[in-house]
Amino acid sequence: MKIALAQLCAERGEVATNTRRHLSALKAAAGADWVLFPEPSLTAYEPSRAAALAMPSGDERLAVFQQAADAAGLCIGVGVPLRVAAGISIGMVLFRPERPRSVYCKAFLHESEKPFFVETANEGLLIDPPRRLAAALCYELSNPAHAPAAARQGARVYMAATLNTAAGVNKDAAILQAVGRRLGWVTGMVNAVGPCEYGLAAGGTACWDRKGHLLQQLSPTEEALLLLDTETLKTQSVAL
Repeated sequence: MKIALAQLCAERGEVATNTRRHLSALKAAAGADWVLFPEPSLTAYEPSRAAALAMPSGDERLAVFQQAADAAGLCIGVGVPLRVAAGISIGMVLFRPERPRSVYCKAFLHESEKPFFVETANEGLLIDPPRRLAAALCYELSNPAHAPAAARQGARVYMAATLNTAAGVNKDAAILQAVGRRLGWVTGMVNAVGPCEYGLAAGGTACWDRKGHLLQQLSPTEEALLLLDTETLKTQSVAL
């Protein structure tokens, strides 16, 4: 499986502008099976504005991603604040060729997120069961139940969409290295760059092999794709 991790700088609250940037990244990821974007990539990380920025998973503004998935034969995970029955969730909308869109929602929130978002259970942690690809959203990595639950569902590849400052990048990198060593998984994280409500996202998008060895890591500031072949473990970076 070929995964493209898209490290982007999102304009705060500017969905139309960010959509154009996402579509440009998708073109650069031609040949990938999956393209994954950071948490929440389409609006930037703006908890205090979540009520205004949140959208339903069926929002028509997202239709361009289904069109892109159908045209290129790839799967896409886009980060958005989602309106769900219980409130507003931090989510990833998933687009697959010629299939209905679906969502993966954050089930474990950081304390700072709880005034703005709700924890939302998922039917499963595998966003691509045939290829055994499991997802995590940022703070979920810190919950000791998350990776074991994915293992019970058959995960072999574990990718996290994050929004991290420098300290968070280092913390999540250590977690993913440990998970890879313990469970024999290929792991990775895609982080944003640039300003958000709580400071600067610090990039550092990276991937690790099944023994927790670093394969490649992007810089703290560049917009780029990190391309990973989960079988050969070959990687490549592409500037955006």
